[in-house]
Amino acid sequence: MLDWRTHAFVFVFKGPQEVTVQSPQQLFQLIQDQVGQLFPDATRAAQEELSSHLKSVISGVISRLDLVSRDEFDAQQIVLERTRAKLEALEQAFAELEQRLNQAGSE
Repeated sequence: MLDWRTHAFVFVFKGPQEVTVQSPQQLFQLIQDQVGQLFPDATRAAQEELSSHLKSVISGVISRLDLVSRDEFDAQQIVLERTRAKLEALEQAFAELEQRLNQAGSE
């Protein structure tokens, strides 16, 4: 299984404003910033405790996800494109053979 803590990922959050995060560390920093904005009057220790708890919850969720590295994703994308091209070529060849068969049968 892929260790999400050592690889870069892209997380995109949509809402009032779209946020793109490139790594888990940036995600955790975003959470900490949001907690600070949501609870500005809370003590720094309370903010850090809440951020820490949220980080552990999110870490648990991310670790259970079946993630792949960007390199593996890109490699599979290339395989898919090649397979799609082969399929299209086979479909074209089949259509030509079918057309020849129909022409030979009508003669």
